Amino acid sequence: MLYLVTTNSNKIREPTLLQGLRYKLMIEYKDTVGRTRRYYIVTGQYLNEEVI
Repeated sequence: MLYLVTTNSNKIREPTLLQGLRYKLMIEYKDTVGRTRRYYIVTGQYLNEEVI
């Protein structure tokens, strides 16, 4: 019984960890894309990888 409880609790924690990681990646992606778009709109030039 203890083994089943431990397995179930690990299964519950795992999706929340993945959701947190997915959320962080989504925020970072939106930030990077947003900066690139704003820079292009203002300057008319694409942003270098060094600047990003």
